[in-house]
Amino acid sequence: RSGGPVSLPGLYDGHGKTFFFVSNEELHVTEPTAPLVQYVPSEQTISSAPAPIKLLLEAFPSSDVNIVNPPPASTGLSVFLPGALSEPGSINSTSIRGDHTFSPKISGFLRSSLTSSESESSMLASLTTNHVDTQTDTLGASFQLSANSKNEFRLGYGASTSLVNAIQSGFSSNVVFAPSDLHTSLGIPASSFPSSAADVYIHSAGAGDSEINTDEAFGSVHQWNLRDTFAIQTGHHLLQLGIDQRHLVSRVNPPALSVEADFFNPQSLTANSASDIAITKSLR
Repeated sequence: RSGGPVSLPGLYDGHGKTFFFVSNEELHVTEPTAPLVQYVPSEQTISSAPAPIKLLLEAFPSSDVNIVNPPPASTGLSVFLPGALSEPGSINSTSIRGDHTFSPKISGFLRSSLTSSESESSMLASLTTNHVDTQTDTLGASFQLSANSKNEFRLGYGASTSLVNAIQSGFSSNVVFAPSDLHTSLGIPASSFPSSAADVYIHSAGAGDSEINTDEAFGSVHQWNLRDTFAIQTGHHLLQLGIDQRHLVSRVNPPALSVEADFFNPQSLTANSASDIAITKSLR
């Protein structure tokens, strides 16, 4: 952190009228997560699945636990016990403020801040990164019009952008493996779309759920705010008159193509017949 009067030797002396303040804060953490009981396709299910389905199932990490309850033959899933995992996160915040007194009756300020945050999380063969940038800028001025009246002016701008990026990972806690390509397995063309998302979801009654996915989405919000307030003191009364105008623009950019395949029983896996397939194409 740093601050003080603005003074340029031989050019400008801002003592008593021009001040600045700059601050920067950073936080880097590695947050441990508790081991979770998860499920993956059993070796028996993978070996008996048709070739197209086998490619999907090989995108999951393999089970390294032999004790399974209920038996994998009845559910198509095996227990997967990843070890403890530490997930990184960070925040970086920078702010700048300048104040200037033009005259005993007129003063102004300008402040700006930028905050970036990023975090990672993993589940089975999916590694998700969330990145958020937030920016705020404010220009203000105060006018003392008379002994009992004044005017306050504010012009503000705010923007927030977020990016979610989920990719396949060949590392799940302490397990390293070579997954098959999820997009290729679902028939997503490699270069026909600028961005794409893939999802495979397996539900087996009596066991639980298993899911891996990739994603790429972007969203943003931009806002302008204009406020001008005139205040006058009359006797025991304070009267205020002003305007407050806001302009807000929000944008969401989903993946150009998204394919999701759902399997709700072991038979749908071995019969090469998904219980549900959802294909979404963005017009943006």
